[in-house]
Order: sequence, then C-alpha cells, then structure tokens
Amino acid sequence: MRQFTAQSTMIMSDLKKSFITFWAILTGFVLFFLLLVLFLGIPNMIVMTNAPMYVFLAIFGYRLLSSGDFEHAIHLGTTRKAFVFNVTIFTLLLSLVFSLINQLYIFFIDLIQSFLIQSEITFFTWDSVLSSGNGFWVNLVADGLIMSMLGMLLFFLASLQVRFGQWAMLSVVAASVLLLFIPAIHTPIIDWMITLPNSGTFITEFLVMLALTFVLGVISYFSLSKASI
Repeated sequence: MRQFTAQSTMIMSDLKKSFITFWAILTGFVLFFLLLVLFLGIPNMIVMTNAPMYVFLAIFGYRLLSSGDFEHAIHLGTTRKAFVFNVTIFTLLLSLVFSLINQLYIFFIDLIQSFLIQSEITFFTWDSVLSSGNGFWVNLVADGLIMSMLGMLLFFLASLQVRFGQWAMLSVVAASVLLLFIPAIHTPIIDWMITLPNSGTFITEFLVMLALTFVLGVISYFSLSKASI
C-alpha cells in the first residue's frame, strides 16, 4: 500500500496539469456547441464527451513508460511486479474517476441548458445505445472499463517498445489489424456487436473488460521483467 501511494503520488504530480487542461478544453468545446445551438437555432446536436476521455487514457497508459516513470520507480526501489500492479490499479481507478466526472458533467450541462435553450445538445451515452434502464451505472462502468482497457493496452504496447524496440510494438499493431480482416475473427465480433443491445445486464461484458485490463497488466509485466533500464 505504501508503494502504491508513493507511485500514485508521483504519477499524479505529472498528471495534474494535463488533467486540468483536458477538462478545460472539453468544457470549452461543449460551451462552443451550446452557443451554436443557442444562436443558430440548431434543433439537436449530438456531442461525445467519452471519446476524448478514451484518447486521454490511452495516451496516459503509453506515457507511463515513455515519460521515464518506470526507470524512476525502479531506481527508487520499486519492483517491476509492484510497478505494473500499481499502474494497473491506478489506471482502473483513474478511469472510473474520469467516468464519474463525465456523468456529473453531463448532468450539470443538461441542467444548465434546460434553462437556457429550447433546442438541446444530446450527449452520447452507452445506455442509449444498449437500451438499458440503469443509465447512470451502465455509463459509469462501461466508460470506466473501456478507458482502463485502452490505457493498459497502450501500456502493454509501450512495454514491448521498451523491451524489444519500436519494431516489436508496430509488428503487434500491424498483426492485430490484419487479423481483423480474417472472416473467422471479424464475423463473430460483428455478430456480438449486433446482439449486444439485447444482452440484458451486460455483467458478462463488463467482467470480460475487467479481466482484459488485468491480463494486459500481466503480459506487460512479463514484457518488462527483463527490460533493461
């Protein structure tokens, strides 16, 4: 726990400025869209606030290794296993915090615009796609787990770059893209996406994403276990 607290403090000291900048820029864009709807009389506009969060967490996962935090933590006495475990837990918690802020953000923007304009900005949320009655919890968990999974995926790719070089990372990315062109692989994925809105509680899907987050952490550890620093 002491190592996790120390490592989290180190990461947060680097992350704090980016965190504030991200939400300031996102707020600026949403206010810009609100002004467009208000002055141009656009009847309805759909805005995605979760997609920028996905990108932010993916970049965050990659930069955890590319920014030198790994070498710094090891030199301070943290083991590689502890470093990867702490990163996995921190990424999961940070993703859930981002998701919670996003839900509160959407709530307050909706509240504000209900007093200002007749038209409205509609925010993209997973419960509207999945036809779920548990909107808040579905959105919170879905966005949180997608972000944590993407963050750890980019962390894994960065670990390949640290261990084997950039060619290894690019080879894995290229191979993954090529695999998606194989019918035996992409057909079940498409079928699953089509039936997803009717799957009910989505507990299985959430557990799979949570498991993938930790699996990516485990294979990142194996990649980093013999990496030179």
